[in-house]
Amino acid sequence: EDRAQPRTSVKWMEDEKAMFLNVLRNHGKDWKILQENLPKKTLPQIKNFFQNNRNRLGLQKVVEDHKAGRVGVGAAQAATSPVPRIPSTGSAALSDSGSR
Repeated sequence: EDRAQPRTSVKWMEDEKAMFLNVLRNHGKDWKILQENLPKKTLPQIKNFFQNNRNRLGLQKVVEDHKAGRVGVGAAQAATSPVPRIPSTGSAALSDSGSR
């Protein structure tokens, strides 16, 4: 029986990473808004993504900038800056290293 629950995906697609960063820049760690904008991710997946990439992507600075009211710059950059590559687990992570 299909309960009309959205399917969850463990692997983070590039558009999901971009959405996460954009929402984080504009709303900080508002987990509810993050989850609303990432319908294929569960709340634990979103929180784990933040924790696992906090240092590598400078996510804590993004949150601090949001709290300090420096949202506009980050939001504008989100539309024009490439999304930082986040290595996935497995061999596919190695093949992506020269794509910038």
